[in-house]
Amino acid sequence: MNEKGSGGANVIIALLLVGALGFAAFQVMPVIWLRNDHHRFQRAIEARVETAFDVYLWNIQELLANDIFRMLDAMNAQYEKQDVQVIVKERQKSISVNVSYSRPHNSLFFANPKQFYARADTRKASDRAERAQYDTPVVATDASFSAEVLQSQMPVMVTLWAPWCPYCREAMPVVDEAARVFAGKIKIVTVNTDENKKCKSEYGLGGIPGFIFMKQGKVVAKQSGWGGKDYLFRLIQQNM
Repeated sequence: MNEKGSGGANVIIALLLVGALGFAAFQVMPVIWLRNDHHRFQRAIEARVETAFDVYLWNIQELLANDIFRMLDAMNAQYEKQDVQVIVKERQKSISVNVSYSRPHNSLFFANPKQFYARADTRKASDRAERAQYDTPVVATDASFSAEVLQSQMPVMVTLWAPWCPYCREAMPVVDEAARVFAGKIKIVTVNTDENKKCKSEYGLGGIPGFIFMKQGKVVAKQSGWGGKDYLFRLIQQNM
């Protein structure tokens, strides 16, 4: 083959190689983009898990799952609700998240749709557990009220109740739960008004159960009557 013919063959070979490389890149790039999206999704759920107890405080499992559903929808991912598992352990202040999903693509080189899996959990669970304080209600009396409430460095919710009150009996298990959920954020104190007349006369409300929110020994909010768990948790979050 003469020099001119050899040069033409080399050009054709070069063009074929460029075309093959271009085709391969065209097929691979969609999956690379999906993987980049997946890495961003992974980092996003890790960040949400690490700060969930600081941001959500209550109803964490539902709110965190809804956040993940929104992120998956934004990526046009294919999934079932049971593919998103959020496990919350309030006492240990820990969360584990497992997410399986798939995404379609145009590549001929990979299975379609491509499957992805993400996992995230709190790396500082033990530290959070150590920082958590007063994860059960503190029982205060007339004698201990100043030390437990007025001198507290944390915000305090005082629950006034009496054993004969049916609404109090309904509220007290929720008060116990609030102490666990908001541990380290607010101190939950209970006062039996039948046994502690001074507290009743100084801080008593129009009815019981009554809830008094105090910071640095000063009353910042009051609420009497029972409005249910969601109402009480919102009230606590507003007055921490």
